[in-house]
Amino acid sequence: DQPPEIKELKGLIRKVIIYGQQEKWNETKPYLVKMKDAWQEAKTKMKKPDKMLNKRIDAAISDFHFVVTEKKINMAKIKGNILIKKLEQVE
Repeated sequence: DQPPEIKELKGLIRKVIIYGQQEKWNETKPYLVKMKDAWQEAKTKMKKPDKMLNKRIDAAISDFHFVVTEKKINMAKIKGNILIKKLEQVE
């Protein structure tokens, strides 16, 4: 029973990783912006927000954003998977 933006976020993370694997780093930038917007929207729609989980997701999004802007694809894959796992815990 998650906000629809959670599913959108997972898709955006996967797109960023795919573009990174293809060395198309400039094309990841709009998706990183959309990710932050989708997450802000998702937080407003949560029925029972978990403050600790939300803080962990905020940190995971920041970590993911950092490794993508640093063009570290292996780290982006790891951070992306961690972020997706955290997003799956959202209710």
